[in-house]
Amino acid sequence: MTAVSAQRYETAEEWLLVLEQADRRELSVRPRPLLEREPLKVWQTLAMASLLLNLVLLYWLMHH
Repeated sequence: MTAVSAQRYETAEEWLLVLEQADRRELSVRPRPLLEREPLKVWQTLAMASLLLNLVLLYWLMHH
């Protein structure tokens, strides 16, 4: 691995400024909601939770 002088920062302040600007840019970007990223998994999970709840209620109704 070799250092390339064109890729170096001249001062530590310049390096810190670039780091601070990168931090601000990342904070302004909102992550996409889970429903947008993985809609199929969301609906599969909701369907499974609904099925389990219905089975529990059915069991409860049959034994009371």
